[in-house]
Amino acid sequence: MGPTVLFDKSFLQSLSLDESVWFDHFFLSVVSPIFYVETLADLAKKDSARRAEDEVRIIASKFPELGGTPCAHRLTCPPLCPHS
Repeated sequence: MGPTVLFDKSFLQSLSLDESVWFDHFFLSVVSPIFYVETLADLAKKDSARRAEDEVRIIASKFPELGGTPCAHRLTCPPLCPHS
């Protein structure tokens, strides 16, 4: 794995499917909690251009499979973060 990268939903949307595979291969991805909130909010949208389920499906197909880990909030893990 390569360097650690924090990304958001718009970054994944800007990648092609091939680029997302390379991104997953060369970087250790950290997923911010807001990523999940934004993606779930897409399901509530009533957009006429594309169905909400299709938009979430596209994001899910680009999501890192090998190295994507969620980012824990600093207050939920005090033993790991002694300075909080």
